[in-house]
Formats: sequence, structure tokens, C-alpha cells
Amino acid sequence: MAETQKICPPHRGVIPSRDGIAPSDLGSGTGRLLVIAGVMTVVLAASAGLMVYLSWKPKDAISPEAVEHLDRKGQLAARRLVGEPCNRTLRGELVTSLMEHAEYGAIVGFSERTEAKCGPNEELLAAVFTAQLRSSDFVAAERTADQLVLEYPADPDVFGWRTEAREKRGNFAGAYADMRTALSFFPDPSDVALSVYYKLARLAAKAGHPCEAVVTLRDYIAFDQENRRTQQLTTLMRGWQSEASCAPLSGTGSALLRFDPNAAGIVVSVKINGVPARMVVDTGATRTTLSKQLASRAGIEPSVPLGAIVGTALGVTWLPGGRADRISLGGASLSDVPVFIQNSAERSFGDGVDGLLGLSFLGNFHVRIGGGAIELRPTQ
Repeated sequence: MAETQKICPPHRGVIPSRDGIAPSDLGSGTGRLLVIAGVMTVVLAASAGLMVYLSWKPKDAISPEAVEHLDRKGQLAARRLVGEPCNRTLRGELVTSLMEHAEYGAIVGFSERTEAKCGPNEELLAAVFTAQLRSSDFVAAERTADQLVLEYPADPDVFGWRTEAREKRGNFAGAYADMRTALSFFPDPSDVALSVYYKLARLAAKAGHPCEAVVTLRDYIAFDQENRRTQQLTTLMRGWQSEASCAPLSGTGSALLRFDPNAAGIVVSVKINGVPARMVVDTGATRTTLSKQLASRAGIEPSVPLGAIVGTALGVTWLPGGRADRISLGGASLSDVPVFIQNSAERSFGDGVDGLLGLSFLGNFHVRIGGGAIELRPTQ
């Protein structure tokens, strides 16, 4: 008698259940059909999704025509942004690609739609400004620069950008004011390039202030008379000076003062707008610095409300800037001198000392210090 083969039921312990639900009986014909049907569904769904992805046109992000001009990274970013419109990384990648391919209109439109969907997008403002400026939409560029100034009120770059837009629009007074503010934010004005001072001077002249143009280049030269006083700059300054009969290009008169060579510093008697004061001669200070009390007595108000950083022998302090009508030391004097004003009411310069006499004054003279004496002579 033939031996009967025993068929055992599948062991249900092989596939662990999840959340207490036992798996289907994969050994049955019905189970196999369900698995096959499920696999086919997944494959078909994946194929359909792939076809949609490959044929999709990113009309919700930027136009299909703009997408065709982009590199692969930019195209992928545009496609993904349809599903992730507020993804900042993708937005940055797309805008970078658009900028590289000069799609300026697409950048502006994309930023507007993104802001409508996701709220403020300040990280795109710089790119939008550049796109507007390069496409000669100077009115819009100035509006965007206004937003940037509100977002980053202590950044010299944004004031420099608004300078560009305002100059293009013929608003030279506004451009000049912005450029002055931008310059004030540099930690050490002696390190600022000639191109910045030249642009500021040119804007001053265009705004109808040729004497301020002269003073701007004079301030630049004062930080290093020997290397910065070139024939080209001198010719420019003399041209503006003759245009409006400005004050002398550099310091006038001479001075010879004695001091105690054993003292910790050279303290001299000066006049600021005719007001007597005692100041430390500081050849390491980029600009002359006044105590708050002295500035008040001399009637000097900060010209840059946000302030500027000044480097001195005493360290670096956040100070607002202004200008003195005249500073005199003995018989030597200089008009329209840039100064910084100490921000606190404390006297940090020493007992009976009202400030530091820095290069914004001293740099306009030939200065010799030695043998217990300081001598100032005109440079011309």
C-alpha cells in the first residue's frame, strides 16, 4: 500500500505579525493572486508617477521657456518646488541658476509668487535687486533696496546697492547720502579703497556739493600723504575747488608746541569750532575723537545716526560721526574735519582730556615729533 504523503499547514510563526495582525496565508492560491495584484499596482503607479515627472512643466514655479534655459540642477529645483514651494534651499538653487542664465524677469516673478505662497522671502531680496538693476528697472530696484535697508540697517552693502539704484534714477542727493552712510560703517576708514572715496566725491559733486567732493578726497589722502597724494587726485580736487571757491585743500598755518617727553602721552591745547579743549595727539587714531561733552560745547551733532566704528590707540568703540567746522592747534588750522563723538557720557581719555587728535586733522600737515616738541607745517 502506497505511503500517504502528509501535507502540513504553513507555519505562521515564520513571518512575525505587526501590531497584532496575523499575516495572510501566503501558501494559498488566493494569497498568491493578491500579492501579484499588489505588485502590479505598485509597478503601474511608479510608472505613472515617472511619466508625470518626466512630462511635467513647472508652470507654478517659473515658465517652461525659462526652465529650458537652465542647467540640470536648476531644472530639478524648479520641478521639486511645485511640491515644496517654501523650501528655502531649493529656492536658492533655482534663483542662482536663473541668475547665471540671465533670466532676470523669471527671478522677479518667482520671488513675487513665493512671497504670496510662503510669506516674506528676505533671502531672495538681494537677487531680486540685482535682477531689477540688470534689467534697467531702476524704480523697482530702489524699492527693493529700501526693503533691504529695513532688513539690514547696519550693512554697508545694502546702502551701496541703493546708491546704485538712486544714481541710475538721477537721485544724486539720495545716492550721496547712502554712500556716506556706507562709508561710515567701515571699521577703519584708512583701509577703504580709493574707488569708494572717489565714488563718494563724484556723487557729492553731482549732488551740487563740489566742496564736499574736495573734502572727501582730502580725507582719503590724509591717512597716507606720502603715497596717496597723486597728481590725478590733486587735479580733480583743484577743479572742484575752483568751481565753488572752496576752502584750502589741506591744513594752513604752522605750529610748534613743547610737551613733557617723560609724560605718558602728548597733550595739547586746541580749539574745536573756537571752543578751547585739551586733546591727546594720537597718530594711531584714524579720526579725531571728541568727548560727548566737548562735542556738545562745540555744537557738533552726529551726521550718521547709526554710528560708525573707529579704531584708536585706546581700542575700538562704536561711535556716531560728525564734522567740525574748524580745528586749530597753535597757528595750524583745518576746516571741515571729520570727527567721531564718544557715545557715552564717561570721560575715557583721562583727567582733564577732551579727546584724541587723530589723522583726520594731523594727516593734513607735515608732522614732526621729537625732542619734546611737536611741529606742524603745511603740505603745500
